Amino acid sequence: FAIAANAGRDALRRRKARPEAVAPAEPPDIGAEPAWPDPPAARAIEDALDVLPPEQREAVVLHKLHGFSFPEIGAALGVSPAAAKVRAHRGYAKLKALLSPLEESP
Repeated sequence: FAIAANAGRDALRRRKARPEAVAPAEPPDIGAEPAWPDPPAARAIEDALDVLPPEQREAVVLHKLHGFSFPEIGAALGVSPAAAKVRAHRGYAKLKALLSPLEESP
């Protein structure tokens, strides 16, 4: 888990240090379903995750997106399960504040 967490951190650092060139848009496939049911909301969630401190973002992503338990997250990050839980819950609180405008829009 620690190796995967470090590899993820390295990838995030590289992505922020070197923005990827934008490829020319391909014509959309009419029969294809969108990857997200609501692309603007998905983008807002990705942007909100980018704002979180790295420790909170890692805990949130490992818990909600990958389904890890707090003991597993603690082992991967080198902290106690209680510390992993605190990081995740602080991240959830920040995400809630950052994403609250989405609830208010029609």
